[in-house]
Amino acid sequence: MTDDMVATWVSTKKGLMPFQHYFVKERCEPAVRAVHFEAAAEARVPPAVQAALRDPRLEAIVICPSNPYLSIDPILAIPGMRSLIVESGRPVVAVSPIIRGGAVKGPAAKIMYELAIAPSWTSIARHYAGLAHGLLIDRGDHLDDEDYPLMVESAAIMMKTLEDRRRLADTVLAFAAQLRTGKIGRGGVAAGAAS
Repeated sequence: MTDDMVATWVSTKKGLMPFQHYFVKERCEPAVRAVHFEAAAEARVPPAVQAALRDPRLEAIVICPSNPYLSIDPILAIPGMRSLIVESGRPVVAVSPIIRGGAVKGPAAKIMYELAIAPSWTSIARHYAGLAHGLLIDRGDHLDDEDYPLMVESAAIMMKTLEDRRRLADTVLAFAAQLRTGKIGRGGVAAGAAS
């Protein structure tokens, strides 16, 4: 995300601590109150990343099913990163890290509870509003009639095998192509205007 030094700090009930301390020594046990990205405001997007996001061959941008608060937000905290993604003009597809109220992996659901955010795909949709055009959720999660700020598609998103990874990658690319052409097929929900 940058060649500059940026550190993630977690504000907990036991005090402020580096992310590695929270994750390894504390085993993610202290309740989280906030997450901070030290020196992010002074960091720069590397030229290679800028070039990749401006490359005319770029077809889509994928936000992987990582923890939004600990893995994706540090990237987006770098000044100019979010605008580079938005201004790329390419479809941005996020894959939900939450399945049926639980995290695919790691402390995402726990942190969401502690930050008073419901651990659900709908919260993920709101988190990426204005950045992503589409959200891929697990087929076991319920699609309701509420309006969301992006398009929603469901599929099997849990990856346990190499074949699962390939299938999900194909699904993400197909969803991105649908978003690019404006043709959403069966299962796609027109959930408000795409950003």
